Amino acid sequence: SYIKTPTSPVTRAADDAKIDGQDFADFYRQDEGTLYLEAAYPSSYIGMAFSISDGSFNNSIYLQPSLANIAGRPALYVRALSENQVIALSSSIVSSEAGVYYKHAMRLAADDFGITLNGGQINTDTSGIMPICDKLVLGASWSGSTNFLNGTIKHLTYYPQRLTNAELIALTED
Repeated sequence: SYIKTPTSPVTRAADDAKIDGQDFADFYRQDEGTLYLEAAYPSSYIGMAFSISDGSFNNSIYLQPSLANIAGRPALYVRALSENQVIALSSSIVSSEAGVYYKHAMRLAADDFGITLNGGQINTDTSGIMPICDKLVLGASWSGSTNFLNGTIKHLTYYPQRLTNAELIALTED
């Protein structure tokens, strides 16, 4: 994050934004929820906007907003018990233009996952289980040490219930 100085620039270590332990358990529901994210990404972005996990890849939920092998379409990944449960792709492409913020909404519940981008069509996956997780990492992978965002998160909201398709679209419309 930016450090305001009167003279020369100053560099600091990368931000380490995470919620874990009881702080995480106090707000997160293991059975369902909804995430809203508004963020800007650099070009050729391949990192993660956030990850929810047990500290491993094996039980994780994460958003990769743009990745070459999925033609620039944001993807919500859900893994439980070391198996991919869901790979739900947005119907829209992220071009990663400088200063452009993208609005994502993701619904999470067993056999009812969905993602939308900027008020577009909801893409769903109606099979899959929820992983048991105990932490949220912003702007990096479950370890907090790889797949860095290198962008800006303007807004992140977690709803402790599954929202409808209409509500997801309403969240992400301009």
